[in-house]
Amino acid sequence: MKIEPKKDALHILMVTAGALLLAFSIKVFARAGDLIPGGVAGLSLLFQRIAERFLNIRLPYTMINIVLNAIPVYIGLRFIGRKFTLLSLWMITVSSVSVDLLPELKVTSDMLLISVFGGILYGAGISLALLADATSGGTDFIAIYLSQKKGMDSFNAILAFNAVMLAAAGLFFGWDKSLYSIIFQYISTQVMHILYRSYQQQTLFVVTGKADEVCAAIFEQCHHGATVMNAEGSHTHKDYKMVYSVISGSDSKKAIKAIKEIDPDAFVNSIRTTELKGNFYIRPRDRKGRRIPMLNITKTAEDGELRVCLEGRLDTVTSAELEAEIMDAIPQYPQIVLDMKQLDYISSAGLRVLLAAQKAIMGSGIMKVANVSQTVAEVFEVTGFCDILTIV
Repeated sequence: MKIEPKKDALHILMVTAGALLLAFSIKVFARAGDLIPGGVAGLSLLFQRIAERFLNIRLPYTMINIVLNAIPVYIGLRFIGRKFTLLSLWMITVSSVSVDLLPELKVTSDMLLISVFGGILYGAGISLALLADATSGGTDFIAIYLSQKKGMDSFNAILAFNAVMLAAAGLFFGWDKSLYSIIFQYISTQVMHILYRSYQQQTLFVVTGKADEVCAAIFEQCHHGATVMNAEGSHTHKDYKMVYSVISGSDSKKAIKAIKEIDPDAFVNSIRTTELKGNFYIRPRDRKGRRIPMLNITKTAEDGELRVCLEGRLDTVTSAELEAEIMDAIPQYPQIVLDMKQLDYISSAGLRVLLAAQKAIMGSGIMKVANVSQTVAEVFEVTGFCDILTIV
């Protein structure tokens, strides 16, 4: 695990502050109003209240929350990222212990105020953790795992989980508390949307006379491509280009700044993207918490053969890198083997690179493709590349 003292210290401070905010929100607002936040924190409070009401046993919040988070934390360590999970575990531990240690404090008896301000503090606490590359645990680990490893949208499953929890709270403790809990959860979610934007998308429409430079800037700042369309001014009838791109919400400010530096006269319209269907890539983290490059290229040479192992995605963004590697290698090696066991995706840009490489090596050597993953094999079959490439 790579240690970055200054950055790690800042992240620990942010996570600690977020944990204290979260604990304050739970103890002073959620518990005082008998409200149920979302996720495992809410489930911990629900179990605690059920034990108090029906069994006359006061269970420590710390014990319940840590036990419920045991499996999600294992998933985080095993599949998501070590540093990310350790910071999240610190968040879970500090917030849980603080809930038990903080004194009872009644700020107000107005349920609407409790729901609104409790939700604001709860959302702010989780946002601080997210900004420090951590999470409050529970369903967040499962959501990230399903998204990054399985390509599944877990929103509906988590929504159903919270709905069942709120229904149970309504049956046991009264529907008014359950309904106020919905307000609490809604406010906290909106606060997170405002403060944390890494997993939100922003659509940029840029009318400019410097489309190529703008596209290059978007790629450099955000690692996303763009679509260029012809445009015409309605009054001046001058010809322009309109650049269309969907980027991460956290990158929008720096992208717009870079665009205006290139073309001060550019007309930039930035719109929050509420729904996106298609190929929008977010780079996952490895088990040590580092961002995984979109394409890892590993080369090994032996007895005149160069073996190139590809891991990740071969698309518009990464195809130029592979093309440069192969073209540089062709004069040196009579045989090149592309190992695609870990290649998850290939686009038309990647296919063009393979075709160009196949043509370049003909007559002087041979290029083979080995260990093709099922996803890539299906693309080869549909496009007819099975007949073009030498697949072993």
